[in-house]
Amino acid sequence: MKGETLKIILMKNGIKQNEVARLIGDSQQKFNAALSSEDVKSSLIEKISAAIGLPISKLYGEEGETSTGGNTERFLSLLEEKDRQMAKCQDAERMVIEILHEKEIKR
Repeated sequence: MKGETLKIILMKNGIKQNEVARLIGDSQQKFNAALSSEDVKSSLIEKISAAIGLPISKLYGEEGETSTGGNTERFLSLLEEKDRQMAKCQDAERMVIEILHEKEIKR
């Protein structure tokens, strides 16, 4: 995704760039440099999505309209599946920690 496209999407949603930079823990300068790119890294787009509570599909939606083939849809589907799997892993990790904590208390 082009940085300019991302800037427009943020602006259309009333989201200020300096606020996004703060939320993701970047300096304003570093964030501006990232948005000047012709190809913003997907990891940054994921961070932005999580920080502002806007689904990734919304961030890619405007660009996806002009995308070729089903690549955008497939990419979004994979990102959403990754998020579901990560949530399952985090739940499992919490359960393991609770079990270990309970065993430690019983000693």
